[in-house]
Amino acid sequence: MPHVSAGYQFNRKSFLATPLAREKARLPGEAFFAVGADASLTRPSSDKHVTLSADLLDRIVLNGPRSLLNSRTALDGTVYQSFDFDSHTRHELNAAVGLKAELKPGIVLTFNLMFRLNSAGLRSRAVPLAGLSAIY
Repeated sequence: MPHVSAGYQFNRKSFLATPLAREKARLPGEAFFAVGADASLTRPSSDKHVTLSADLLDRIVLNGPRSLLNSRTALDGTVYQSFDFDSHTRHELNAAVGLKAELKPGIVLTFNLMFRLNSAGLRSRAVPLAGLSAIY
């Protein structure tokens, strides 16, 4: 079964948006999109149910702050490091695949793996998730 979702997140001012957290600034807005599909891997008449899912996840942070470590050279030739802060729009693209399996009636095993498709932003290369659910 295919699915699509999209949204935009509006933000207000926060201490989190400034380098030293001494004053408030506006947090960046974000647009996000997801497209994917779910498919049953078992027949409808089967006692056990196994579902596979795949998604493409897109996140665009609009004019968000980032920190940069730069080398500077003073007039006397001394080289030192400095932090600079600038704002820039970044596009984070991820993919996710998942599997759900009913082990026994009411017992569901879930596994999901999200991985990045580009190097924008500070995030892990892959994020696994595993869970066991019981319904009584």
